[in-house]
Amino acid sequence: MNEAAIDSLLEAYGAGAHAPTRERWQMLLAGDPNAALVVTNLFRIRERANPAWTGGEVLSGFESMLRYAAVSDGKVAALGGRFAVRAISQGTLIGDEGAWNLVAVAEYPKRGQLVRLFEDPEYQAAFHFRTAAVEAQQVMLGTPL
Repeated sequence: MNEAAIDSLLEAYGAGAHAPTRERWQMLLAGDPNAALVVTNLFRIRERANPAWTGGEVLSGFESMLRYAAVSDGKVAALGGRFAVRAISQGTLIGDEGAWNLVAVAEYPKRGQLVRLFEDPEYQAAFHFRTAAVEAQQVMLGTPL
């Protein structure tokens, strides 16, 4: 486990509600870098993006998320990954009403591709728009069946 790599990721993203903790970065990096990986993102988007993360620009949460997506989509594809699903919620059928209003599911042929995405400086810069947009999130890693 490369603690310097984790320190670098923590410096770039912080830790907590909007970014992985040290222990969760360790979990990501401990997995087989050549194994396929599915990343499921559940988001609750703010009505207004947090201007502290948009450089003071006034944006809706969805506008800020689209700024992030404009960079992340190309970066994911360049690394060999793809978004299998991106959808705005139409309502909750089972579970807490209004918990999530956006879902994105990405597939990576190799786990290491996700690690390289997080290490990319352009992606790191765009991630601020995601942070500005997101009120709450749950990001789950999975093994394809």
